[in-house]
Amino acid sequence: MRKRATWLAAMIWLMLLCRFITGQDLLDRGAFVIYNQGKTVGSEEFNIRILNGKGDIQSTTSYEISHENRQIRVTLESTLSFAEHLVPLAYDLSSTTNQAKQSLQVEFKPKLAVCIFTLAAGQQTLAVILPEGVSVVDENMFSHWSMVLARFDLKVKGTQRFFVFVPQMGSGGLGEVLVRYVERARIKVGAHSYRAHHYSVTTSSLTLEIWQDQTGRILRIKSPQNQAEVVRAQ
Repeated sequence: MRKRATWLAAMIWLMLLCRFITGQDLLDRGAFVIYNQGKTVGSEEFNIRILNGKGDIQSTTSYEISHENRQIRVTLESTLSFAEHLVPLAYDLSSTTNQAKQSLQVEFKPKLAVCIFTLAAGQQTLAVILPEGVSVVDENMFSHWSMVLARFDLKVKGTQRFFVFVPQMGSGGLGEVLVRYVERARIKVGAHSYRAHHYSVTTSSLTLEIWQDQTGRILRIKSPQNQAEVVRAQ
């Protein structure tokens, strides 16, 4: 009886793990610390709620930049919503730079993104034609990379190609990324050690090294050429 119960528990765990790996379910609430040249420059707080391939990601990223001998505080708040199979539904972004506010609303339709920019100079609407299976990645929201990796086929591994759309860049924000499976490794984050999948992600402008645990949670992102690193807060 005990062996049967152990076997059943193992099967349930395996089923849950497979659902996480295929990207259909991911519940993850946490924070990242953002470093540049070894110094803390900002953070991202996020809440990922994906069940059966649909749900949303809510994120708030804050950081400081130096400009003309003064510090500028930037705060970005966003919600990225999905229909089934991780199909993007909408993206809402608001940014505050000191006292100046801007916003972006994106409605996704079949093979089309309708972007409404609200800036200090007024409002602008832009339509962008999208390919099927596109992932939406705001480059200031590091949690969004979870949805790109959710499309990666771990059974095949190797190098896989995906379309990515960066909403703030309008028509210039559509491109391809190459995701290469590097290895399965054990990494340390804070006082904890994790078994993780290591990926190398190449975009048109940079290469990222991303480590993700067995349940789909991103643990660390490194951008060697920018001397930047994003580490999960413990």
